[in-house]
Amino acid sequence: MLLYLWNSKILSQSGVRVFGGANVTVLSVKYKEFSSALDTQYTLDRPIVLPWLGIDIDFDLNERFKCSSGIGISIMGSKNYSKGIIVVPGVNIHPDLQVGFIRIPCYISYDLKIASITMGYSLNYSFRKNQNFFASDSLRFVNIYSDFQHAAIVGIRKDWNLISIAVNYHCPLNPISNTKDFYPQWTEKQKLYGWQMSIGFVLRESRKIKERV
Repeated sequence: MLLYLWNSKILSQSGVRVFGGANVTVLSVKYKEFSSALDTQYTLDRPIVLPWLGIDIDFDLNERFKCSSGIGISIMGSKNYSKGIIVVPGVNIHPDLQVGFIRIPCYISYDLKIASITMGYSLNYSFRKNQNFFASDSLRFVNIYSDFQHAAIVGIRKDWNLISIAVNYHCPLNPISNTKDFYPQWTEKQKLYGWQMSIGFVLRESRKIKERV
């Protein structure tokens, strides 16, 4: 026997969040010498504030969980990055590091009523940078920069009708530069960490679904 049920509640919702905000990022350096026990990691105490913006699309899985994805542009970097670098006379090097990423996130949110907890992954493609990342010796001159960055995302988001505020922590999973085995005596990796704060507008679409049992 077929029973047709019409549920008067909203069974499915989707939303589009358009946002803009600021990245507060720092550069972490991991340095290791192969011939000794030296293996250290330190963060340059030179945070920089740079913009980011984008569009996220939300899909409700149930009353508490939803998944989201979208696209955006995120600018990350470090203050006074070129400090201490030997500059060739006549060559002008920007003092700060600024890297522009096209950002494609995918994450899950859990609604705690007062706010939503978000966790997920972000694929970032570097479309521009204002510094060069090369390793060189007497025989070679090699690019050690990675155009694709992978990152874990964890954060919190609060929506009030059309207004939405979010704070994320961006934790890189791979370095932006890596000398790998280029130098026989040592290696160096650089990663960009950051807090991402945004405010946006959420446009929601709701629809009633007819269930067939």
